[in-house]
Amino acid sequence: MEYLSPEWLAAAHEALGVVTPVDADVVVAYTVTGDGDDADVAYAVRLGPGRVGTSTDPGAVADADVSFALLRSSAEAIARGERSASSAFLDGELRLGGDINVLLEHARTLADVDDVLAGLRPGTGGEGG
Repeated sequence: MEYLSPEWLAAAHEALGVVTPVDADVVVAYTVTGDGDDADVAYAVRLGPGRVGTSTDPGAVADADVSFALLRSSAEAIARGERSASSAFLDGELRLGGDINVLLEHARTLADVDDVLAGLRPGTGGEGG
């Protein structure tokens, strides 16, 4: 399955069901701008008291507490572990918006999200093709 495809997003939602829910509703939006022939992709990771999961509803991204925006090539390099998100941020390739305190407050849960999604990322054997 292709990284950030509808199938990948559905698989990500299912995989995130194992992440321990949090006591607040938190939305982290991602906007990945296509470079070359790739289309733009917008999705959100929702942390909440019932379940942690993804949403591809564009309306759901509008209510984000925190947002990340980057080019697809940067997103893929970060996902493969070839580049850190912090280096992409420092180089101006990853833009952060919203309330940074939300990131700090939920850092552990977001790290769990990252760990769970590792099996679905390109170059990890989870991309399926």
